[in-house]
Amino acid sequence: MLITAGIDKKYIISTVILVVISVPLIYNFILPEHAKKRIDIFLNPESDPRGSGYNIIQSKLAIGAGGVTGMGLLKGNQTQLGFLYPKTTDFIFAVIGEEMGFVVAGTVIILYILLITKCLYVAKTAKDEMRFTNCFRNNRNICVPYVRKYRNGNGAITNYRCTTSIYKLWRKLINYKFYMYRNIIKY
Repeated sequence: MLITAGIDKKYIISTVILVVISVPLIYNFILPEHAKKRIDIFLNPESDPRGSGYNIIQSKLAIGAGGVTGMGLLKGNQTQLGFLYPKTTDFIFAVIGEEMGFVVAGTVIILYILLITKCLYVAKTAKDEMRFTNCFRNNRNICVPYVRKYRNGNGAITNYRCTTSIYKLWRKLINYKFYMYRNIIKY
């Protein structure tokens, strides 16, 4: 947002230089071991295939198993047999790639690219700076979460868990109702 608002380039360059210098220092001296492990698994999931890298490897297998046309809706091996656990949140692109194939997965990516380019076009043709900034902000809000999700299906780790939380609450409610019903019938 600062770049699009027209901040002076010397501030941008000095910030980039500061980040380049500070990232190795932070990684080596400040980050705890579990955070370093997450970064290492992000860069090389095969280093821990039965631990932290398991879901990433399974998502790659799911996308590869889908082929061109997919295995069919609700017929994917990795997703339906439970090898890819958080299939409703983090690895939704892997589910699309396995069950619907390369054609539909590629179409989803193309549609998001078209949406983002249309938002950038609207921002570029805005009549004043405020409209431009608002349009660019909206584009960023559309682009960043979905790019993160696509990266997830192909290997990254996220902490975007809103859908999971709603799903878990729903399952708890269903289980609680079932438990109450079972106790009433018992007595």
